[in-house]
Formats: sequence, C-alpha cells, structure tokens
Amino acid sequence: MGDSAASMETKSMESNGMLNDSYSRTIIGAYDRVRHVPLDEADSLVESQGLSLDKLTKAVSDEKIHVYEFDNKKYLDRLDIGRIYHRPAQERGGLTIERYFSEQGKDPLKEDYKIKHLEITDVKGRTIYEIDAEFPASWDDVSAKIVAQKYFFSPVKEEWKKKLQEKIGTTKENSIRHLITRISNFFADKGFELGYFSSEEYRNAFRDELMALQIQRKIAFNSPVQFNAGVYNEYGIEGSNNVNWIRNPETGELKRLRDSEYVYPQCHACFIKGPRDDLESILTHVVDEGSIFSAGSGIGQNIGDLREARASLSGGGKASGAISFLKIDDDGTGTIKSGGKSRRAARMTMMDQGHPDIMEFIKSKVGEDRKALTLMKAGYESGMDGEAYTTVTLQNTNITVRLDDNFFEQLKKGGDIELISVKEGKAVGRVSAERMMKEIAFGSWRVGDPAVMYTKMIDRMHTAPNSGRQRATNPCGEYMFLNDTSCNLASSNLVAFSDKKGNFNVESFKRANIDSSLAAAAHCPNR
Repeated sequence: MGDSAASMETKSMESNGMLNDSYSRTIIGAYDRVRHVPLDEADSLVESQGLSLDKLTKAVSDEKIHVYEFDNKKYLDRLDIGRIYHRPAQERGGLTIERYFSEQGKDPLKEDYKIKHLEITDVKGRTIYEIDAEFPASWDDVSAKIVAQKYFFSPVKEEWKKKLQEKIGTTKENSIRHLITRISNFFADKGFELGYFSSEEYRNAFRDELMALQIQRKIAFNSPVQFNAGVYNEYGIEGSNNVNWIRNPETGELKRLRDSEYVYPQCHACFIKGPRDDLESILTHVVDEGSIFSAGSGIGQNIGDLREARASLSGGGKASGAISFLKIDDDGTGTIKSGGKSRRAARMTMMDQGHPDIMEFIKSKVGEDRKALTLMKAGYESGMDGEAYTTVTLQNTNITVRLDDNFFEQLKKGGDIELISVKEGKAVGRVSAERMMKEIAFGSWRVGDPAVMYTKMIDRMHTAPNSGRQRATNPCGEYMFLNDTSCNLASSNLVAFSDKKGNFNVESFKRANIDSSLAAAAHCPNR
C-alpha cells in the first residue's frame, strides 16, 4: 500500500496524458462534497487567505489544474488549489541523535533473559498456540504470549524459513530480540537512506535508542510495524502478491507492487477513507479495506456520503441506501483477519445526524443483537466467535453518530432535526431530537453502540480547515483528519516513566516520544 491503500477510482495524471508538473496529481472519479469546491467559490477561498488570485487564474487557463464537471457545474479540488500555493521546504542537513536510553559500545538489549514455555488455549481448553521463546525474566507470561503469537514472524513457505534459518538460526522468530532488532534496524537504516541522519554514527545511535526503549517497555510500535517492518531488510523476504501500491512522492504516480509487500512495508496503523456516492467507488472501497486489513491496519469512514435508501438513481431505479453497503463492508472485515493473524480487524463507521437513513443507522446494531439473542435461545453457540453472533451482521464495526451544536439546541427546546437528501440537498423529512437521543442512549446501553462525536468542536480544533472538513476518525477515535489519510501510531507506557513513589520523569518521557515520533516518519520520504 505504500503511503495508503490505492483506489481504482483515482489515477496518476501522467497515465491520464497530463504533465507531471500539473497541480492535479490524481483525478477523483466521483463527486466529493468535501474536496470539490465550486469554481466560482474557489476565488473567495483563495482571497480569504490573503493569497494572489492570479496564480489560480493562470493555473486554470494554462490547464495546470484539473477542472471537474458534475451535473453541469464546474469544480476544483481543494488539495489541487493548495498545491498551487505550496512552498517547498528548504533543504536541511541530517539530524544528530543524542543518546539518552543507550550507551555507545554497550548492548541496548542486555537483559536477564529466560526461555518461557508459552501456551494459549481456547475456551474448551484446546491448545491453539505453543512456543518456547526467549523474553526478559521480568516480563509476565501474558505479555510474552501476546507478543509471541501476534508479532513473531513465523513463515510457512519453506523458502522463507530457510532465509530465517540462515540469519537467526531458526525457521521462525522465537526471541523478543529478533523482533526488536528487525524493527529498530528498519527505521534506522531507512532513515539513513532517506537522509534523516547526518552520519552512520547517528544512525546507530538512533537504532540503539529504539532498541532500549522497546526492551524496557517504555514504548511500543503499532501492530503493522510489528507485522511488517524489517522483514525484507533483515531476512531478504520480499513478500507475497497482496493488494499493495506505492505512490511516487515526486510525480504522484501510483505503482502496483508485485510480491513486494515487505520491500515497502505498511507501517501505518489507521486509515480514514470512505466511499463516494458512486457505484464504482463503493465497490472499490471493499478492495481498499481488504488490503488495509491484510497489512494489519484499521479504517474509519463516514458512510453518510452515500445517498439514502429509496433516493433516485440516474437510471431510474431507487437506491438501496447506505446501510446496505455497510453490511458488505462489515462482512469483509470479519472475513479478512488483520495482518494475516487471528486478530480481528478494526473498523469504524460514522453518519451525520441529518442523513435520511440516520434512525436506521442508530438502531442497526441493536436489531442485529436481538437476532443473535434469539439464535442463542434456540440453542446456537454463544460467545464472540459463536455461531449466533457470526451469523448476524455488523459485529465487526463500531458505529458513531456525528452531532452538531444545533442538535443539542433542538434537544433542549423539544425541536426536530431536518433530514437532508444527499443527492438533492433539500429536506426530505424530520425527526425529533429527543427521540434520536433516546435511541442513541438505548443502543449505547444495550450493545455499546452507537457512540457520538461532536462535529462543531472537531471543526473548531481542525488544523487544516481549508483542505476540507474532517468527516471521520480512525477506529479508536484519537486520529482525526481528512479522508484518504493515514497515521503511524505508537504507544507510551506511562508507568515505565514513573518511579515507585509515583514521580514522573518528564525529560525521559519527552526524549522517548521524540524518538518514537521520528521513527514514525523515518521510513517516509523527507519532503
């Protein structure tokens, strides 16, 4: 996937016969109500930022920016406009790295190790995973089991096993040192290759710092990093033929990767990407989600961009509605395990309060849970992986309702919320704000969904509002940004920065987060 899962609905401008110096790096195949700005409104957007309108006018007249046309109205892409006024960063020298958690000439992974016999059983007591693995004696078995089962690279292909045998003396990773070494070497080597460090000395210092932070359990990288980073660099394993793409940062051109998933590893934990109101986009999105999940990542989306049930289609039929396509995405999530492991993929779906299908959306998981309860009463197996819950739908998706300030104003005075047609842009119904809130509260109490998000507060805290509204978040909700973006998360263990009296070492915490943040960027082009 490279920077993100590539979509069939976009294509490089070079392949479309346009010049590489075009401000339009990709063409969006369907109308996007966030990205597309009416041509006559683009002027005021530019002038509101104190920018020269001449640059935009010239780009349009010289055909250096793509002009879209939907329903006989012309639009520009917000991101294309931004490229016109973008000022490239000045060249900088490489970074110097000061050691804080490691010492030069000393092994950063030096610990009191022991071989732990680790065994995981299912609910019936059957062994589903077993390994003798090396971990620090201070690590408890639960932590060791999680790391060993989920993150140790354990290939099945004989050719891959031989490569590990040659490198580490065993056909699969069986030591925490194997895992930490390949991850730390990957970020240090890739960062040095891309010019992040001014010398090999600082590259090595950065590697040792990452090793020390991980073995001391001060930081932990996200799951895609643990799954994918360093497999090629450390063992020479290129990967299998998954749905992987990479974007050339210079030209914007997309390149399909064949048998190279570990050469350009997916290290981003969370994606925000939703389908547009177009059948090709909707179906392509299923493929995009599958590729994201297969690399160990999760996705958040706003499905409210799809027209409501019974809305008119251009061919004369009626739309099946957003919920019907949500079920397709949800089933795909349950089928494709995250990172190829026995781990559930993570997905979040949102809808705004004014979508005509909002009440069906709010009640959707309650209805499915009622079906599961009926099946369990009839004798079907219960539990998260039992037949009752795997038979019903929407069990792989968290749902969230986006509420604005007007909702709470209407709630206070007993008013209604207007339901606005996605395609027509006009009111097609009303629903009591009180009724909506009660249904949200009941669902949250009964099955834990839906949650709510407050759109006006999100808008007020938006760091790049001219690039469009934030329409969704990642599955956990801490990453809020634009559609078609991703983030590389890491975790800090706050207890590890505290002494036995509870005193928190601020300087140590600051240094650790600088290192982990640098690692998150070090495998990406520095531009």
